[in-house]
Amino acid sequence: MGLLEGVLTKGWSERRRKRFISQYGPFIVHCILYLIRAYFGPEGLGVIGAYLEALLGGEEVNLEGEVKWRPLDVAVNTYQDVLAEVFKEKDNLIQKYQAYRSYMSFEVFLKKSVEFKFMDTYSSGLPPGLSPKEILDAIAYSKREEIRKFYIAVAYDRFGEQVRLALRDKFPQLSNQPGEGNVVCYFFEVFVPRTYPLLKEQIISRSKGRALLDELVEYFSEEDYLAGLKHRCHIQPQMEEAATSDAGYSSAAPWSIPLEEAAFYWDKLIRCEDLEPQEVASRLLLHTMKALGKVEKDKLLCCALADQKGNLGQQAKDGSSRAQTQRENLKMWIVWRCSQSGKRRDGPSSEELRPETLSLEQVAGRYFRWEEDICKRIFQRNVRQDRVEEQIAGFIKQSRWLDFIS
Repeated sequence: MGLLEGVLTKGWSERRRKRFISQYGPFIVHCILYLIRAYFGPEGLGVIGAYLEALLGGEEVNLEGEVKWRPLDVAVNTYQDVLAEVFKEKDNLIQKYQAYRSYMSFEVFLKKSVEFKFMDTYSSGLPPGLSPKEILDAIAYSKREEIRKFYIAVAYDRFGEQVRLALRDKFPQLSNQPGEGNVVCYFFEVFVPRTYPLLKEQIISRSKGRALLDELVEYFSEEDYLAGLKHRCHIQPQMEEAATSDAGYSSAAPWSIPLEEAAFYWDKLIRCEDLEPQEVASRLLLHTMKALGKVEKDKLLCCALADQKGNLGQQAKDGSSRAQTQRENLKMWIVWRCSQSGKRRDGPSSEELRPETLSLEQVAGRYFRWEEDICKRIFQRNVRQDRVEEQIAGFIKQSRWLDFIS
């Protein structure tokens, strides 16, 4: 009998609790860390991750390193709230899932539950009933940068769609522009902090019951519009917009990485962290096939490369220098391949990136060139791309994935 079925028929026992933590705890932590990074930025993420991992293992928490109190507080409260919801005796998360199981995997349902608990915790730090003026005042006059960023995100969450529609009325061509989300981000991140303090009294006196933000949009110039198209967003869209499909997490912000099941493992492949191939296959394929009746090629490729990287790693440990070289070549190709996905975005120059510290967040959407960026600047190794792809194809021909991947 499976874990979820056992909980439904017999309830929670200490053994089942431990089994749930072991099986789904790391996934919950990963979801929380992704949201923390999206809403607060990467600063202190390692410390927060270590803190959550310690809670996960029931270990004593030693907070080593600097981290701002609010993201840590949101992360820990989200973690505790999710588990409290899971382990309730009645109307718990496993019981609630039964209404969705015919078309949604439990991982997707669990991920959405983490998102909702995160937003409850994230929003609970706000005084109730803040008006648009109070939020704009907080953006304009907060002396601490992290507080300013926090209220910018709040304004975006609450008024993003209102501003988007107002900007479309003023600039009809915006609705056909791929950079529409950039312009809306620019409005909150740049235009409001710069313009609102200068025009506050004038705008308030003119509004006369009209929405304050609509009035502010009137001062958004053609020059602002053009600057917004080139702007790089740093705030995350609303959760309702972000969770656009049962299969994964998408975002209109050009810098964000989709939280699909595969993204977690692509990141680990880039970081050269140990992966258990069977775990990857189970997480990415079995639940997907059960929920959707199909498997995306991207997930199959991730599984195949996890197998190959693991095999080469073991051979390298056994003393094979050829396997070590092939493993490094494979990492180069994975970095190149992951850089070719998502909206094009700016970031550190390829000269600044180091192979030992690369992550999926750094490379996705960068569209690196093989010779100029991958070989010469990042890895400083001259490797032919077609040779690496021949190596990958040769492995797949001998692997369990041959019948699935062309």
